[in-house]
Amino acid sequence: MVVGELAGPEGFVGHVGGDDCVFMSRPDSIDAIYQTVIKRFDLVIPDFYDRDDRLKGYIDSVDRRGNTEQFPIMSLSIAVVTNERVPIAHPGDVSKIASELKQRAKAAKGSVYVKDERGQAIDAFSAAADSTAQLPAPD
Repeated sequence: MVVGELAGPEGFVGHVGGDDCVFMSRPDSIDAIYQTVIKRFDLVIPDFYDRDDRLKGYIDSVDRRGNTEQFPIMSLSIAVVTNERVPIAHPGDVSKIASELKQRAKAAKGSVYVKDERGQAIDAFSAAADSTAQLPAPD
């Protein structure tokens, strides 16, 4: 819905698999799209949790191996791949760059985006905190 609102007919949304999706748009609308997606997500997601869990900031549940674990309130990690500054030579590079950025985004707490700024510092935006935070450099 947000991509359609902000990118118009040129925008594209697709499902990659599992909980991974992709959207494509012109570079001039990307910032507004991911900021709006995070803002709307963080606005509604607490409603899916019990009051006590919202206050704690996590749920107690069982992981895939049967171990009891604390899981934080769901957040959104967005990796933004762009060819604005550096050309993308091969379509496979999009997936490689997205994977690297996604790893960095998931290392941060809360809903964040990590934008492809090859050759520059990479910043993450947390809609909840409305601030910019520097992520650690990849290994």
